[in-house]
Amino acid sequence: MGWDFYGNGTNLTWRRIFENFGLIGQNEPMPAGGDEGYMRAIYARATINVDTVIAAMDLFPGDHSGDHAREILSEDVSAAESGQAERTFDEERYLRYREDVRAIVEREFDETLAFWRDHVGLQGLREGKDPASTFEDAFERYVSVQTNHSANSTLCQQYFSQATRLAERAGLGELASSLTTGIGDTFDTRSMARLWQVSRGKATLEDYLGEFGFQTSTGDDLSGHSWRENPASLRALVGNYQKMDESSSPFAHEHERVEQRQALEERIIAALPVDEQGEARKLFDLLASSTRVRELGKASYRIALDVARAAARAQGAVLHKQGRIDGPEDIFLLVRTEAFGDAEDLRGIVAERKAILELYATYDIPQAWTGDLEPALIEALADDGGVVSGLGVSAGVIEGTVRLILDHSSAEDMEPGEILVTNTTDPSWGPFFVAAGALVIDVGGAMSHGAIIARELGIPCVINTKNGTRRLKDGMTVRVDGNTGTVEVLH
Repeated sequence: MGWDFYGNGTNLTWRRIFENFGLIGQNEPMPAGGDEGYMRAIYARATINVDTVIAAMDLFPGDHSGDHAREILSEDVSAAESGQAERTFDEERYLRYREDVRAIVEREFDETLAFWRDHVGLQGLREGKDPASTFEDAFERYVSVQTNHSANSTLCQQYFSQATRLAERAGLGELASSLTTGIGDTFDTRSMARLWQVSRGKATLEDYLGEFGFQTSTGDDLSGHSWRENPASLRALVGNYQKMDESSSPFAHEHERVEQRQALEERIIAALPVDEQGEARKLFDLLASSTRVRELGKASYRIALDVARAAARAQGAVLHKQGRIDGPEDIFLLVRTEAFGDAEDLRGIVAERKAILELYATYDIPQAWTGDLEPALIEALADDGGVVSGLGVSAGVIEGTVRLILDHSSAEDMEPGEILVTNTTDPSWGPFFVAAGALVIDVGGAMSHGAIIARELGIPCVINTKNGTRRLKDGMTVRVDGNTGTVEVLH
């Protein structure tokens, strides 16, 4: 059911994004098979077709395809030739949507949060709400908010690439990533600051869950348990915050980082010809505002997911009571038409899919490949110490103890200052970053969520290690260098 909702829903957004921008006509086909979207489920993993993404990015005015793949997907496509040719598009519509999309995302966040509060309580779907209609409403909202969120995120990446080139012209290219730091009053910083207030007795955990309880450590997995359902990891995190002094709070250096970003912008602007300075200033404003709004967009689609999660669990309880499935959680192995329809032998369907998932869980899937995929069985990597390499996306060097955390439940034993090692992150991880000494992440790039929040908090971050979670073990002592992108195992 997770893929039926998230995967199919996301693919529905792909064409809509480019139609909203006026970059493709109603009857014009998307390039590289994009009419069917850009994501596929392969061996129970969500995958992205980079060629499809690059081909679609070529529809934008200017050449953004390689930048998009590098910054978001960490794929090196610098040698790829742009497929862009002189083509017409609806320029008026493009400019209007580019200007309006940030306000649309902000409005949809407020509407989706109100929808969640109306339909979902801490214990699940509210009494009197129909699971089937609620699930469908959540799906429609998901497609809408994901469409506009993805459009804003695409523009945000383009603004960042343009700003990076200006920084390089000013001889400050190595500081370009700091242009997305010190944004101020973002969704993530509010989430972190609010939990800090809980640790200081200025708010209750129930208050916090009423604002942020839709988050889950399992990303876009519908079957995962959100914080409102299981807040144990948050209680442990509040305990960690209580061990930390005020200098470690998520807003202790917020104003300082805002001033640092603004000072960097002024240095870059001053190095440009006078006739370019006005446009550069507008660009930096667009980058800051689109970065802030991007977090709201992520939160919006996660809210819609949690409404669907609550509706699915309510329907699972119904099917279990009817004797059609062995347990309420089995509903997540069904698709929508099966779960909310009159399909027969649901037990047989569930059993078959459980067996397939168990098999696929033994497969080792590479982070990227070309052509047909030949999965191999997962093998333990040799514990050879040495150096784990990735991208240095938040400066600083620190030594500390590894804490491997693949979901929030394993964060309950984390001590302040430990090196948080994980495979990927999303906005739900922000509060856990506050207690970390550094971040080491398997997947991502300079504009990924973990990288941006690490810079916001001023902690070192090495991202795109590919196999850091398999090479680094709990209790290892490591030196994380966020400047060079290396993690050295000391002992």
